[in-house]
Amino acid sequence: MIFPTNHVRIVVATAPVDLFPRVGFVVTTLTVPDERVFEFYNRRGTAEQYIKEGKYALK
Repeated sequence: MIFPTNHVRIVVATAPVDLFPRVGFVVTTLTVPDERVFEFYNRRGTAEQYIKEGKYALK
């Protein structure tokens, strides 16, 4: 796979949850700080979930 000329970076986050830590990662070209990257993608995921719930409510 050939990536565009933008720099691609991988952002990794961990959170201690119960017995095992929760690990997540995002591959992005955003240039904002790591915390902002996860805020952005978490909000995006929440919005997509609301859209999905709305589509099923109309069925």
